[in-house]
Amino acid sequence: MAQRFYAIVKLDDYNTTHSTGGVVVHVRYDEPDCQYGVDTPYAIPEGCKRIECDNENCKPGWIYTDKTHQFVDSNVSSN
Repeated sequence: MAQRFYAIVKLDDYNTTHSTGGVVVHVRYDEPDCQYGVDTPYAIPEGCKRIECDNENCKPGWIYTDKTHQFVDSNVSSN
């Protein structure tokens, strides 16, 4: 089975921003049946969420959008 990649996303403070998105702080991979990851077991930091992603389209610093729930490169402008 293929490896699965997960983004650890630092969520925006919903009480002040009303956003359910956030910023990717780390991307890691898990073996198919591994609960925590291959490096060492780890807990998700408070205020963060673990979200499955495509490793090619998800890097630290990228934005996890609150409306479309997609990962977008924070260095690319839509203008």
